[in-house]
Amino acid sequence: MARLFKHPLEAFRDGNGKMSQAEAAALVGITQEMWSRLERGTAYASPAVAKRISDLTGIALERLLNLGDNDSKAADRDPIAGPLENPKDLP
Repeated sequence: MARLFKHPLEAFRDGNGKMSQAEAAALVGITQEMWSRLERGTAYASPAVAKRISDLTGIALERLLNLGDNDSKAADRDPIAGPLENPKDLP
């Protein structure tokens, strides 16, 4: 199934000439693997790393600190509202 939304970090890279994860990670002082985990939603950024990413990308710091939701995959997230609601949970 195709993703409806790109993760904000991936969208940032795509909007900057298809910047690689390694290039973006180097700009904020983390490894490519950590950037990848942040994009996949399998890791949280520390406040210090989130601040550096926010400064680079323009993504709100509060939003970055909430992107590593291990209860849902990044591909299933609305980049603004957070995890998409499960239709069977709706009234």
